[in-house]
Amino acid sequence: RNSRQSRVHNNPVQRDLEGMDQFAPVNQEMDSLKFLLEKTVADRVTFAQTKETYTTKVIEHGELMQLLAKEAKVINTWKREYNNTDPNTSVVEDVLFEIKEHEDTVQQLQFKLELVENDLDQLRSKCPSVEEDSSDEDTKVGNSSALKMVSKLDGPVLRTLLWNLLDSYYTTELQRRNTKDALLRKDSTLRSFENEIMMQNEKIDALTKSLERRKKLMSSEDNESDPFEFIHNLEEEVSLANKKIEAGLAENATVLTELEKTRDALSMEKEQHSKVDEQLALLRSQLKLTESTDETAQMLRQLQEVMAAIGMSREERDTVREKLEHCVEDACAQMLADAKSQRDQKGQQVDSLRERLAQM
Repeated sequence: RNSRQSRVHNNPVQRDLEGMDQFAPVNQEMDSLKFLLEKTVADRVTFAQTKETYTTKVIEHGELMQLLAKEAKVINTWKREYNNTDPNTSVVEDVLFEIKEHEDTVQQLQFKLELVENDLDQLRSKCPSVEEDSSDEDTKVGNSSALKMVSKLDGPVLRTLLWNLLDSYYTTELQRRNTKDALLRKDSTLRSFENEIMMQNEKIDALTKSLERRKKLMSSEDNESDPFEFIHNLEEEVSLANKKIEAGLAENATVLTELEKTRDALSMEKEQHSKVDEQLALLRSQLKLTESTDETAQMLRQLQEVMAAIGMSREERDTVREKLEHCVEDACAQMLADAKSQRDQKGQQVDSLRERLAQM
């Protein structure tokens, strides 16, 4: 008794209904009523599924019978054609081939028809009333025992039974949705597998076509020899082409080397030419200082007149004289300083570019 009471208290439906006088207690009798109603529902579902399957099989049976009748007519037509054809002609073979093809089709249809008839017999043995056209009234009559049982129940028992069935419905609905979600996930996985299989089939088709093209290439008129010999000849041609390319590259490298040497020689000649021009310019300057011309003499007289007019001292005139004596050296020194400055600037630019290249 204590164990039965503990089972009752552990029942979630009983816990929901505790303290409610409008509901009957959940006991063994209530469980039996629930079981009978659930069995009634299960029987009706099974009958509906069996009825639907039976109807589908009946339709399939009728379609197979129609196909058999159609094939029989075609075979009779070809047999009449065979009887009316001269046996010495080549048409007879085609007619016999058609008759054989359609007879094979008839055998396949007969085999399918036997399977369908076997399924129909199993469905009729499982549910004898499946051949009858059951309406709603027939369904009610079939469930008369359950209807009589429910009609005799009082209000509290019906309320408890309804609440108990709702709890079962909740569990069933939850399982149905979980199953549906799992089915959707499996369907998605299946579609991904199908897509992958399609991609693999496309790759296989591409490889098959490539292999066929290679076979045609090796089996052409120009390549009727052994495929291995053909491949060996192709390898020799490729090797010869590579050697020609290497020889061309070596010749190109030689030409580039000679071109670089020519450029270096030309650059040296230009540098020597520039040095000679600079020496000539220096000699011209010295010549102008050593050989006084009318222009320089006139400029010297004007300078002396200006120095006398401003009353330049002896020391200042000596400074001017020293500048005149060293004007060429001063000019060269200034140009040398400018050249060194340009060299330093170019060196800084080169160092900056090297740093950027190192960073890259």
